[in-house]
Amino acid sequence: VEVVVGELEELVLEVMEVVGVQMEEFLEDQKDQEAPLEEALEDQEVQEAPLEEALEDQEVQEALEDQEDLEAHLEEALVDQEDLEVHLVEAQEDQEDQEALEDQEDLEAHLEEAL
Repeated sequence: VEVVVGELEELVLEVMEVVGVQMEEFLEDQKDQEAPLEEALEDQEVQEAPLEEALEDQEVQEALEDQEDLEAHLEEALVDQEDLEVHLVEAQEDQEDQEALEDQEDLEAHLEEAL
């Protein structure tokens, strides 16, 4: 019985050794498979950098275009305001002319009454 137990222990040790070697080989294979994946990930990151820069450039370009649009609208608003000011001045002059005519008519009426 002791001989059988001894032989079983030896078999168990041999099996454990074989399993250990196979586990090491499996882990090495897994590491070998991870290396290309890591390289691919790094390559992807390298390829993404110019895309991110292009996106940032596009956002800056769009912001500049928006700013230019706003400046154009402001210039149009200033021109409109200047036109309104001119019309206001003309309206005030017309009103003053009208008041002067009314005053002149009043004076003429008073003069006619006085004569």
